[in-house]
Amino acid sequence: MCGRFAMPWDPDELADRLGVNTNEDARSVAPSYNIAPDATIAVIRRTADGGSLLAGARWNLIPAWSDTCLSSNKSACRHQLI
Repeated sequence: MCGRFAMPWDPDELADRLGVNTNEDARSVAPSYNIAPDATIAVIRRTADGGSLLAGARWNLIPAWSDTCLSSNKSACRHQLI
């Protein structure tokens, strides 16, 4: 269960509460209490004109610009002591 989090709000309702616009990628995100890496999530980003936009983005454990490679076994991401 490495790197999971929750986003229980509907993107359109969240955008209305925050007073920001949304794009089509953000509108396609479904509320979830179990968002895993590689899922599309809703994020707020700054636009070129200085405004804010609720947009879709891919959630991942390693940034796209990183040269680091993660093993295919993502279940071993966190070591827990017994």
